[in-house]
Amino acid sequence: MAEIMFHNKIKDIEEIVFHYKNAVRNYATYSGRLSRKGFWYFYGTVNIILIVSLAVDSALKTDIFLDLAVLFHIIPYFSALVRRLHDAGYSTWAVIPCMVPLIALIFASMASEKGPNEYGSPPVPYSPGARQNPNAMPQPRPLQAHARPGDFKTGEPPIEKLERLAELRNKGAITDAEFEEMKRRLLGANPV
Repeated sequence: MAEIMFHNKIKDIEEIVFHYKNAVRNYATYSGRLSRKGFWYFYGTVNIILIVSLAVDSALKTDIFLDLAVLFHIIPYFSALVRRLHDAGYSTWAVIPCMVPLIALIFASMASEKGPNEYGSPPVPYSPGARQNPNAMPQPRPLQAHARPGDFKTGEPPIEKLERLAELRNKGAITDAEFEEMKRRLLGANPV
């Protein structure tokens, strides 16, 4: 029983580290969406880092570590906040009132919009060991390059099939070359 609890705690820590690293890596990404859970894991980790930096500075009677920690996290924080606002359905401009910390925390606590919205698909939930793409919806089975028009849902209009292909390309499930090949096959044109 204790071993199961230990493994669950390890998985929780892995998820926290994933969300922190994802927010830091995507410091220049102001498009897409970030889940409420992902934002709060990042925000909580940053606060722990700031507290540790403050403690180190206090012990050394300096302020360099706190300054460096704030400087390092300020841009990832705002990009994560913008993506969190997008997830709740608010525009990028909503970050302006979020300069007041209490307002930022209220906006960050808003519920996510269900399904895709104008800012993209819902973020994929964290899954240990899986290759994570935080801006893509999980797909049961992505289409392969050798897909034919008959492989789609029967009776689905060609425009909807084409839209589904474009959505798969935008999510990174298929490459641009695969998209063009499947589009040619769908429209009945001979591939080049």
